[in-house]
Amino acid sequence: MPFSDVIPSQRQAGMLSLAFAAGVAVGANWPAIREALGPLLAAAGTKVDDLYAAVAQAIGAQKEAVQDARAERQHRARRRRGAQSTESELLTGLASLLNGPGRPAAKRARKRPARRGKAKVPTAPTTAS
Repeated sequence: MPFSDVIPSQRQAGMLSLAFAAGVAVGANWPAIREALGPLLAAAGTKVDDLYAAVAQAIGAQKEAVQDARAERQHRARRRRGAQSTESELLTGLASLLNGPGRPAAKRARKRPARRGKAKVPTAPTTAS
């Protein structure tokens, strides 16, 4: 990187010092500036709120119009197929439910492996005298 890229030119240095001086002036006079701009900022905030509400309402109306058009297209497509095909689809579905495979067969229980814990020691029968 050349050394000339790091050091600003005379014009750039002048702009930086002017921006710094403007920042200091604004910082020193900020309470007076805030009081002077208060009504303007309040009005701007109200206008922004109104603009946001209008945009949200317009987008909502467009979304609703698209959904209505889609629902209407689906309704027309169903109507075009006709009531006859709807009845036959219903009957076919019911028949497949009635004639379809029943419950799947239950799985057989697995045998448990023998426990390999303590060895069983047979007890000697007691004799009564």
